Amino acid sequence: QVGAAGEALVARALRQAGARVCGRRVQSQWAEVDLVAYLGDSLLLVEVKTASPRRGPGAPPASAQSPSPDGSSPAPHAEPRTASQCLALVPPWNRRPARGLGPRQRERLHRAGRAARRSWGGPVRVLLAEVLLDHGHEQEPALHWTELLFLPGA
Repeated sequence: QVGAAGEALVARALRQAGARVCGRRVQSQWAEVDLVAYLGDSLLLVEVKTASPRRGPGAPPASAQSPSPDGSSPAPHAEPRTASQCLALVPPWNRRPARGLGPRQRERLHRAGRAARRSWGGPVRVLLAEVLLDHGHEQEPALHWTELLFLPGA
């Protein structure tokens, strides 16, 4: 669910930037690409990594949260008891969603970009979109873009 929410947010951001999203979870022989879009004369291959500060990497499971004094629900500022609870307190961008993008997946995305460039003929950009969701709705979702690969047109 978190991943699908991140992909929807990135697709919306691409459309707002003037891109035409033409595919989601497109499978090639090299990699699955989360989003494929056209922006101007460029083909965009977008890998989306999403995390939630409350339920992201390093966040404690709900069962590990300290109960409130009356035992009814977790206390909002309970003292952390475990290493994962301590990590959950680290500011979210210190635990970037991109940490889930390993070297093999990065190489697969590069191969997909090079193959797309050969068949497309125009410029190809392989992008990483990192999304940080706030399920408490206290803040707008954060979106950070990184260009992993740029291949100019022929």
